[in-house]
Amino acid sequence: MQAVGTILPEEIQKLLEDVESYLVEGLQNENLSNRAKDHRETILFHFQQVKTRYHLEFLPQGGDQTDAFF
Repeated sequence: MQAVGTILPEEIQKLLEDVESYLVEGLQNENLSNRAKDHRETILFHFQQVKTRYHLEFLPQGGDQTDAFF
């Protein structure tokens, strides 16, 4: 693992932003199984950890129950 404060390349930051946005917005109204919901929440939790570690500021557009991750 890299040290806190290490800057991620811009294309990696954009990729993370796009994936997080899809998980928050794209799957919001989908009928997911309990297992899929658990995986989604786990992934979003890990996104929050990465954002905190690397001081990333991106946030998905929208807001609902996933606001707890931001």
